[in-house]
Amino acid sequence: MPDTHTSSSPKQNKFNEHIAVSVLLVGTLISVFWSLYFARITISTPYQIGFREGAPQVLTSMLIHGENPYIFENHPLAFNNYSIAYSTAVLPFALLFGNTLHIHRWVTFIFILLSTTFGFWVVFSRGRKFPAALACSAFIIIGFIGRGGIGSAPTTMGTFLFLTAIFIPYLRSFDKPSMTLSMVLALLAFHTKAYFVLSMGLVLSYVFLFVSKKKALAYFLLFLALFVIAFGVIRSVYPLYFTDVLRGNVSNTFRELDHLTSQLKWLSIYFAPILLLTILSFWNGSRNISPQNNLTKRASFDISAWDTPLLTFSFDYYLYIFILCLLTFVLVLGSHVGNYLSYAYELVVPTFLFWFFVNFEKQKAAPILSAGLVLANLFYWQYNTISPQMLAEKNSVEWEKLFSYLKPSMRVLNSPTITSRLIELGIKPVDSGQTDYYYTMKPYPDNLLLGPSFEDFYNDGQEYTKSINDAIAKQEYDLIVTSKDVEVFYDLNLIAENYVMTDELILYMDQTEQKWVVQVWEPK
Repeated sequence: MPDTHTSSSPKQNKFNEHIAVSVLLVGTLISVFWSLYFARITISTPYQIGFREGAPQVLTSMLIHGENPYIFENHPLAFNNYSIAYSTAVLPFALLFGNTLHIHRWVTFIFILLSTTFGFWVVFSRGRKFPAALACSAFIIIGFIGRGGIGSAPTTMGTFLFLTAIFIPYLRSFDKPSMTLSMVLALLAFHTKAYFVLSMGLVLSYVFLFVSKKKALAYFLLFLALFVIAFGVIRSVYPLYFTDVLRGNVSNTFRELDHLTSQLKWLSIYFAPILLLTILSFWNGSRNISPQNNLTKRASFDISAWDTPLLTFSFDYYLYIFILCLLTFVLVLGSHVGNYLSYAYELVVPTFLFWFFVNFEKQKAAPILSAGLVLANLFYWQYNTISPQMLAEKNSVEWEKLFSYLKPSMRVLNSPTITSRLIELGIKPVDSGQTDYYYTMKPYPDNLLLGPSFEDFYNDGQEYTKSINDAIAKQEYDLIVTSKDVEVFYDLNLIAENYVMTDELILYMDQTEQKWVVQVWEPK
């Protein structure tokens, strides 16, 4: 992409382009094969790769047994900040093959493959350039697998719905079928992870500003109608659903500016070569990676006709989506302490890569240098995000020793690190991994539209805690497994009074860079 002066012949330039394409294709294929291998090993890992990975299995287990996860009888155990769509998607597979970590991870991986394939098409459809589309896919699959993204969680399903809701309308020139499909996908995205409803706002704002005010209004009103209908149905069937999903997310959001700046720093480091290519393109006045005819006319407003856009100039859709996703990350999501880089990998990275690679093949100058920088970036990010060290399973012996304490028909007070294993053994856990979030819910004003009162919510939690403490005092648990230095919603002092610690193990979850010390307690 840098515009270097050269006296090379057209034949030499063509040769250089062929070399660049070949190098890019070979390097990209190597990267993709490693990502697929990493995914296969991770899927088969017999223990959790994240502290809260077992939580979705709890919801799926309740659905399998015909229980309602969103009623007080199943709370706080079933409390979950995630929405219902993922567990519903997993349900048929769990019914057929079992409600296991492997099945949940396979469903997650299917959505990763769908997103990667869609990303390939988004880039390929613009320029019919296979190398650029494949390189984009190689980057995307790393981001979706990285930081435990292939674990049991709704993130990759939500990301797939998010991306398709945004880009399908654009690929079909915002026709009625694609806009209708976008509404449905955005609604499903909301019921996978609530913030993915951003997809609706992105499409709506672009269409209003640059396509047609009338079409944007119709899009919004129809989405609103679908949302209200779904809201009424879900609220009547699942009384605590919106308390968990909306109020729960708000209550469990803690923001720090340092957390945001750290992520922005590492994103800049991880993508430094691509960012360098982008800067050089702008510096040299290239139109290939800059907005396409952003200001074809002098900027003005048109508020007279409904069939026209609000603004009379055009703006590149890919760049528009990336800018708004970046702003959302910087202003809203990125400072959330409970999440490191995952929001960026879901929103910012794929939309930036779409924009970059749509324009990548258009630059004919210095093709070998450009391909080399892209590959250097790809391998550097891959090594830092899904490195071979993450597959070492360096403490599988400790995991097996911990699992050896568990037997079917036992009554266990569990650490979230073994929630998944309990589900697979048919043992009902006490802590799903998200249960503790129930107890950090901040008081909220009564609003029957969203769910029961805070007083009822609070009292239900206290009753659950009392039942656990009573069971500890009476030594009714056959085994207790706790996570050292992790706050819990029951009385740890009661455990020390009535149980004796028989083992202490260090557990590593390398894919998410987590380490936990668990303590095993048996009745005195």
